[in-house]
Amino acid sequence: MKQDIPSAEIVGLISGKIWSSLHKNGKSSITKLKTGIPCRASFLYFALGWLLREDKIIFIKADGQLFVQLK
Repeated sequence: MKQDIPSAEIVGLISGKIWSSLHKNGKSSITKLKTGIPCRASFLYFALGWLLREDKIIFIKADGQLFVQLK
């Protein structure tokens, strides 16, 4: 089974969309990000990893749900 692998450019663009969304709206659930940013879920996770590695976001668990917010 062939899987599509995103380029660094695509992951960077998705990271920018995530950052913009969090900057505008504040803390967000992963579920809300997945519905608000049109891309494959796996690409979204790559982009979240990118932002985490760049020390731009933190993850928070509350009420059994995972949230992300800007640092």
